[in-house]
Amino acid sequence: MPLQSSSPAPSRIPVTEVTGNGRAPSGRHWYTGPAFTLVEVVLVLVIMSLVIAVAQPRIAGYVINDRVRRSADRLAMDLRLAQSEAIKQQQTVTVTFDTVKDLYTLSGLSPDSQGATTRTVTLGSESSYQTELDVVEFAATGLSAVTFDSFGTPDSGGTIALLSGSILCTVSVDSVTGQPTVSALSSQQEDTTVVEED
Repeated sequence: MPLQSSSPAPSRIPVTEVTGNGRAPSGRHWYTGPAFTLVEVVLVLVIMSLVIAVAQPRIAGYVINDRVRRSADRLAMDLRLAQSEAIKQQQTVTVTFDTVKDLYTLSGLSPDSQGATTRTVTLGSESSYQTELDVVEFAATGLSAVTFDSFGTPDSGGTIALLSGSILCTVSVDSVTGQPTVSALSSQQEDTTVVEED
């Protein structure tokens, strides 16, 4: 009687060798990760749309705040530059504001590489600022300008209000020291006063 082997019969399921790069020797690929149904994909897209809709106003508000803050910081820096240039050159330096074109000009600076002694900063049209010069008030001069003398003293103190959307920031020039101060950002409220007719 022939001896029977106790080992199990060989499996008919083909065994595929896997190489180091995750491919079968024949070059075939297979996917073992989870599959997504159409319903699941649509659900993810709906959730993403809702998240974007909720976050968009916050992002827009952050962008506006950033523009106004950067505009105010740039203006304060240029006012300090005008004052230091007046002291260094021992001559007057003037900063003139144009609320129609939303720009200001520094006149009397040291000549630059092109020989220019003026510099204009356009807050309204430059993409990094896009801020309006809302109100400029220098009480003593009655003009939209401030002039620093050879000691760095301004001819007048005043305020410059910067506006983007409903966000407002004020830069104040001290009448004694000439140093600019940037206020905190605030929201400009619309005038809701109702006038009753007789």
